[in-house]
Amino acid sequence: MNYIWEILLRARAGGVPDQELFFAQAKECSPWYEQSFPCLNEDAVAGPVVEINSLYRFSAVFQELLHEMGDSEYLRFLFDAAVHVLAAQETMMGLSKRDFYVQKLRRDLLAGEFCGSVAQTVQAFSDDRQRGVASLLLMQYETGSSLLMYRKALTYFYPDAMLYQLKAHPEQLLLYLGLTDADRQTVQMLEDLFLPLQYQVRIFWTKHFGVWDVEASLVMDEIEIY
Repeated sequence: MNYIWEILLRARAGGVPDQELFFAQAKECSPWYEQSFPCLNEDAVAGPVVEINSLYRFSAVFQELLHEMGDSEYLRFLFDAAVHVLAAQETMMGLSKRDFYVQKLRRDLLAGEFCGSVAQTVQAFSDDRQRGVASLLLMQYETGSSLLMYRKALTYFYPDAMLYQLKAHPEQLLLYLGLTDADRQTVQMLEDLFLPLQYQVRIFWTKHFGVWDVEASLVMDEIEIY
């Protein structure tokens, strides 16, 4: 971790919001590093003050400002604001238009725009899982709500899940998870976000249901009766 964008990303991963960090020019720093932590191998950012060597890459931007800074509180805050802008821009370098849409949907999910229960469930996910849900949601916006989209979302969380559609009543679905530890809130979230309104689903959490004339599914004490 050396550059300001790495510092910002590592702080976010540790649950420290950007606004809680205050960037300051280090009084004593190495000319070979941008970060100026006591330990060069530091892998966590606690804040609130983060000392850096702004002359490592941005001498053209900060050299005159640092020369005039002295004890000026205004210039110290100006320096912090400028570094925040540079760091935020660097974290977004290489992002595509789709990445921006995914980030926006992720923020909306966490903010409760899709309902409070969904936000509560998504907040418990890892960053990768949150982005995964947002990406699936964007895909649904692009292709439209469908049973295929619901199946794709299900298998993202539960790769071995089996989804059946009744021939006589196509709007009725049977979902077999086969997991004793499946999180019910996650399953409900997937239904709320991705299951088209015309469908109804019955969930078999641990045991498969019996299918007449299919011997493999007719094992006593290992099936549920549908």
